[in-house]
Amino acid sequence: MSPNHPHPRTGAVADRSPRRAARLFAGASAVVAATAATVALAAPDPAAAIVDGEPTSIADAPWQVSLQDANGHFCGGSVIDATTVLTAAHCVEGNSAADLFVRAGVTDRTDPTGQDRPVASIVVHPGGFDAANDVALVRLASPLVLGGTVQAIAVAGAADVAAASTGSVSGWGATAEDDGFGSDVLLSAEVPLVDDATCAVQLGPDGGLTAATELCAEGVGAGSCYGDSGGPLTIVAPDGTVKLAGVVSWGVECAVLPGVFAEVPVFAPWIADGGAGSVPVDGAGTGADQGDPWTEDGSSEDGGWYEDEDGGWYEDEDDGGWGAWYECEDEAV
Repeated sequence: MSPNHPHPRTGAVADRSPRRAARLFAGASAVVAATAATVALAAPDPAAAIVDGEPTSIADAPWQVSLQDANGHFCGGSVIDATTVLTAAHCVEGNSAADLFVRAGVTDRTDPTGQDRPVASIVVHPGGFDAANDVALVRLASPLVLGGTVQAIAVAGAADVAAASTGSVSGWGATAEDDGFGSDVLLSAEVPLVDDATCAVQLGPDGGLTAATELCAEGVGAGSCYGDSGGPLTIVAPDGTVKLAGVVSWGVECAVLPGVFAEVPVFAPWIADGGAGSVPVDGAGTGADQGDPWTEDGSSEDGGWYEDEDGGWYEDEDDGGWGAWYECEDEAV
């Protein structure tokens, strides 16, 4: 089985926007001291066991944000500085910046009292629509007010990751493979890091792990699932501070095999340079660009896309894995 990736929301069913079944779902301004102050936070108490996650206060993960459109949450992200959020490239694939906003500082993703910021532009890593470089920077139209429940997180270095044995994943995504709606309340789970060789074996010959730019975490029973894409994998560095080690990217099956994350230390220079060498994109990487357009009746060459009267994710049994899930809206077809 090839790696499968649930797709982020790109619009209502009635829009029939081109889509690609891809990955987990679910340069920017340079880092300036006045707006990019990163707070060195002490490690919070780990969650007991997101799939098998525990409700988590945003105060324990103040870098976590929800990426939303008019239909609500579809991906996560991490605050890099007051005007920059790091997310997965596949989360912004096919999306227009004008249709998106970031919600920060809330435990419940539906809570309108947080800091909502419109997205001004999107910068995707060169090759970002390849799973091996699944990172993007989201520029905000106005800065977040940092402090309290909204804080930037430091980017981990390679040595930080090498010294860690466990990490923490958080998000508002599905709590089980068959959960079509996800969690309104932020969940987190402590997960073991998995070395590249072991991960490659567990994912199988068709897994497609790119060890140079990806890392693995999670095991049986707990971990990220569709709707968590773009969110953080954090570790506790040797100095005791929490740092960003990964971006939720893709997997084969929720919390059964290891989840795969974009390895943040590899992309640290690009992040620090504000996406230097990249061109801001809008509505980038549509399904048509990827060669698998959706047809008039809402189905694709690779399997069906089903509408739920109440909204939510539907499964294409001909595909399998996380990539079998498509997020559907309640508009009439």
